[in-house]
Amino acid sequence: MRAPTTIRTHLDLAEYKRFIRNHIIQMQEKTIMDTKEKIIGIFSIMIQVFRLPHAGAGGGRTIPSLKKHIMRREIRYIDPEKNNQNL
Repeated sequence: MRAPTTIRTHLDLAEYKRFIRNHIIQMQEKTIMDTKEKIIGIFSIMIQVFRLPHAGAGGGRTIPSLKKHIMRREIRYIDPEKNNQNL
């Protein structure tokens, strides 16, 4: 059931009122499962990978499928030669 976009007659007005009533009832309905479900936690994950050949953090050698993740800073390139404390 859809609300009429233009109300021109009493029939359209009655249909609009019926739609609003049904929509409000539908929004207020709750089932037993709705009242028992709770969000327990939201977490993120970090994965560390070493030595991807020709992956590179920049330049023209970046793997195309990784480029968007690198740009969004979801993946970070760490050079093990320069950053030995992370190994």
